[in-house]
Parts: sequence; structure tokens; C-alpha cells
Amino acid sequence: MATNYELVTSASQLQAGAKYVIGTATGKFIATTSYGNNRKITDGTITENVVEGTDDMMVFTLGGEADAWTFATDNYLGTAGYLNATSSTGSNYLKVVADLDDYAYFTIDIADGVTTVTCNGKASRNILYLNGTTCFACYNSQTQAQYIKPNLYKEVSDAPATGKTFYLVDSQNEYQAYTQHGSNAYGVQCTVPEGVDGPALRSEKIAAITFADAEAEIKPNDTDLFDVRYTVSEDLPLAGYGITVLENDAGEVVKKSVVWKYGDDLSNPDFRLMIRVFRNDTVENVTDADKTYEETTVGDIAYTVLKADEGKAAYDYFTQHGSDVYEIRNSGHYNGWSTVRDEASESAFEAFLNSIHF
Repeated sequence: MATNYELVTSASQLQAGAKYVIGTATGKFIATTSYGNNRKITDGTITENVVEGTDDMMVFTLGGEADAWTFATDNYLGTAGYLNATSSTGSNYLKVVADLDDYAYFTIDIADGVTTVTCNGKASRNILYLNGTTCFACYNSQTQAQYIKPNLYKEVSDAPATGKTFYLVDSQNEYQAYTQHGSNAYGVQCTVPEGVDGPALRSEKIAAITFADAEAEIKPNDTDLFDVRYTVSEDLPLAGYGITVLENDAGEVVKKSVVWKYGDDLSNPDFRLMIRVFRNDTVENVTDADKTYEETTVGDIAYTVLKADEGKAAYDYFTQHGSDVYEIRNSGHYNGWSTVRDEASESAFEAFLNSIHF
């Protein structure tokens, strides 16, 4: 099966260790064969910003870091090495050289849909394709239309490219995707940091999803997610569920949540129930100082509860368990303007809340 490569539109898609091909939007790509001191071209097919890889396309493994990237050759038919603009100041060379030196490091700038790859050792020279020729070279910065800046295309994971349909929902800085796998529906949520290209990051997260054998899959009532036990009613119309795990910069899990979605429409459920754990935190820290809470007990568990409006049932419960805080919430139905909690969701939430024990 051919490997596909997706257009890189954001710096967030640049990842050391990932594989890329380099080519123009018109389908001219760096080939595996040499063209003297430059890189020969080969033709490729691009469909909706996705390239179908061929044996003739040079595949590069990106190395280094921001502002000092390297391109290691994976399938060069010559001696393997790195793209290199060479120290020859008056040349437009773009060679493959066995060892790294000052001319093998590049800056990759992506702005307004245009990618510029500049050699750090020769700051005036960019990797360009001269239209009508048969090679890529490292030319002095050019503004003439015949000099074309190539794009980077990143390898796409085999999953879920093989037949999985994802339904995407955007909500401010959160991106959610839903898909059917066997008899189960899965939800995946990605929260995008400020300054990062949301759709690009979302695409990467979704492309990384794989499904294990049935017995190894995470189930919605898999209590290994939390140090708590609970029961999810099987009498309600469960559309699917979403599992979110948030890590800090050190790779430590600081928050986990699972949301059960009820109704016939996974992207617009009738109501949602949620359990969330905040690792190494306190109730005082995770609750809102501007809101009013009251204390209550359900079974043998003491909760800090968000005070409900007149005539309404409480919907947000917090409890301290060791060094962690657990939140149990009736997330209701979001109608586009506000959250609505009806009798069905309140009844389901009450049963869910009463089933919880440590």
C-alpha cells in the first residue's frame, strides 16, 4: 500500500523523527536520484492536499529542532546522508552529504500558506524549483514567478486513513472527533494551546488514533481510568463516549475525564454525564471562587456541590479522595446557546451519582 503524505500548513506539524516529502503544489517532488549537484524531480499526484507516495520520491526524516532542522535521506539511491547547500558561496548546489555540517541546517518558515526553507549557513539561499527545469536547487532569494517554493508533506499514519469516517465538532479551542469502531462509538478530544494551529494539530491527533483488539480497547466503564467504581445504566440510549487525558510538560497526567453521551446523535447528544479527576489538587483550587457551593453527603461520600438555582437539581459535585479531586457532573444538553438539563438527564445523573464508591 502506498504511503500518503499530508500538506504541512503549520509549524506545529514539524516533528523531529517524522517523515516528509518535498514538492510543489503542481506535483514536482524531489526524487531519489541525483542530478549532478542538485536534486532531480519526479512527478506526484496531489488530491485535496494529500500526496500519494511513490518509490521515486525522496523520503526525508526531519531532525534537529526549530530554526535548525535537518533532512536525512531515507531512500536515496546514492550514499545516504543529509540535504546540504554546501560551502560553495557562488553556487546553487543542493547535495546529499554523508555528515552534518553548517550547511545541512535549515530554517522552515510557514506563513500565509507559503513555506520557505532557508539554509542557515547561506542565509540568502532557499530551496526552490525553477519552473520548466528538471531539478530543485538552493537559489538566492528570488521573487520571479518561475522560482517556486516547495511545500513539505508529512507522512500520514495508516490509521485512521483506512476507511474510518470521523465527524468533527469545533467548540472554541476544543476539537472533538467521533467514529464508529465495531459496535462502539468513540469520541476523541484535543484541546489546542494558544498560538498553535488548531485544525493542523487536530488532524495530527486524529491521524495517530489506532484501535487495538477488542479485549484491549478502553471501554466507557473501564474503572482503570480512575480510582473509583461506578455503574453506567445500560437501559439508556448510549450514543458514545469521549475520553480525555491531559498531561503537563513533564508528561505527567494531571487530568482525566470520560463523558457519556446519550441519545441518537453522537455529535448532538440529548444529554451528557461526566466524571473527571484532577491529579494532586484540592477542591478549593478546582472550584470557582465566584460561585456558591454547599456541602452534602451521598452514601458515604462527602461532596462540595455547586448550589442549584431555585427549583433545579444540583449538577456539579466535587469530592477529595487522597491527593486527587473527583468531579461528577450532569453536563446536560447544549442547544447552541446554553446548557439544558431535563428530567431524563437529572434522573440518570442521580442514579449515576448514587453508584459511585471508592
